[in-house]
Amino acid sequence: APRRRVGELRCRSVGAMSSSTPYTALDIPQRAKRVGSFTAVAGGVVALVLLLLGYREESPMRLAAADVQWDTSTSATINADEILSLPNATTAPCWRQFSGYLTASATKQLFYWYHESVEDPAGKPLVLWLTGGPGCSSLSGMFGELGPLVIGEDMHVRHNPYSWTRLANFLFIEQPAGVGFSYPQQQKIGDVVTADDTYRALVDFFARRQELHGRPFYVMGESYAGHYVPHTVAAIERGNARLPAGSPELIALAGFTIGNAYTDYRLDFGAQLPFARSHALASQEAYDAADKACGGDFAKCMTPCGGPTGSANATISPCPLKCNKECGQAFWTAMAWMLPDPRGRPGVDVYDIYANVCPLPVKMYMDSLDSTADFGEMLRMPEDSLLALVREQARLHAAQAGSAPLRGRRAATVTSPVVPECWIPAMLAYLNHAEVQRAIHVRPDKRPSHWTPCNMWLPWYDFNYESVVPLYRKWAAEGKYEILVYSGDTDTTVRLRNSAP
Repeated sequence: APRRRVGELRCRSVGAMSSSTPYTALDIPQRAKRVGSFTAVAGGVVALVLLLLGYREESPMRLAAADVQWDTSTSATINADEILSLPNATTAPCWRQFSGYLTASATKQLFYWYHESVEDPAGKPLVLWLTGGPGCSSLSGMFGELGPLVIGEDMHVRHNPYSWTRLANFLFIEQPAGVGFSYPQQQKIGDVVTADDTYRALVDFFARRQELHGRPFYVMGESYAGHYVPHTVAAIERGNARLPAGSPELIALAGFTIGNAYTDYRLDFGAQLPFARSHALASQEAYDAADKACGGDFAKCMTPCGGPTGSANATISPCPLKCNKECGQAFWTAMAWMLPDPRGRPGVDVYDIYANVCPLPVKMYMDSLDSTADFGEMLRMPEDSLLALVREQARLHAAQAGSAPLRGRRAATVTSPVVPECWIPAMLAYLNHAEVQRAIHVRPDKRPSHWTPCNMWLPWYDFNYESVVPLYRKWAAEGKYEILVYSGDTDTTVRLRNSAP
């Protein structure tokens, strides 16, 4: 047979409304032909909230020997997790997929979605994907970036022929507990706890999928996964060290990859305003005022040094000066042009300054400013209200799509030929539909009140480590892993320069 070119793989197309297939149609109005997105605003709010949070040291969790025992009695569970139908699907899958829950502890269950490779799964490595935040769902990466499924603007699910599942079997885990469909929500969580919970979930996964024992295993992620991924790798190393040499339960860790990696809080947080100034997103006058008020140390007003109380600890160096009111005001004044304006200016996508910005309805944005509740509360609304919001965003986006600023940005950016430009509202409506949740085995008695792309309970998140550079140095010296760190050059939040050697 002739060889396929890259991107030519297609699954068999079927009608989404056809009764001859196991794929059911959702009762969702089809009036939203063009949907808006929370991408710029929600992503920006997530990024900006993180800047205000502190760090606190936490000792690595010590796992008992019983925590790494492999329970072969659970091997049948994975078959119960197989997804046999997906509502509103327009393609019959040419691969197997599974979803459900993995045990992280006696009280914590992490939701997962596993896709076998669409080509030769038995001969492909296994990849774990972790989206950053902290507190953002890996399902966003699955549907909006690299997974085999895409939720279209018409609320139908289609196959993504450019999916990375052509190269590997992919496991997406929503972590830490409290993110997405994982439960329960926690008020004591940080880098170390998250990594150890993810490791125990992997132990559960491999216990069920024993055909994957010994398969080359990679951890991948983006943004705050610049901390998630290295700490997960370290947790796997600790777990492997407790097992005897040659044990089939050893995870065959081969390497890791991180895109636009958050690496070091001083490098990353201290570079955002200089980046904005160098791209004419902040005026020289405003930059100079912030530089003077902050003494050149912008990071100190992004993340309080020494933890939330301001006291130094073993891993966080004390700031030369605590963030003062003048510094904070001058900094945010300089950055103000990048933020959405309720009078109509869409702001700038902090993850791609040249990308089009999908608007957020003004009333919703204003309500978020006046509310003391977390940002996620705005997304926890009845289905009819959510669909009305999708339609309102569609109207706003259609009205703004032809504006000169958006046309200018669009010419300078690369857009996906498959993933819709404004895709998050469609994903929200889809994953919050009861039929969809039944199909993917969400536990109705345990699920959160509403699935959201990012959980905003982050005031309780402990950023346990100032930097992961020491881990990179250790692994580089050992030379036993394949390591790739890649960055785009239009990201304000985690800059290309901060990933340089």
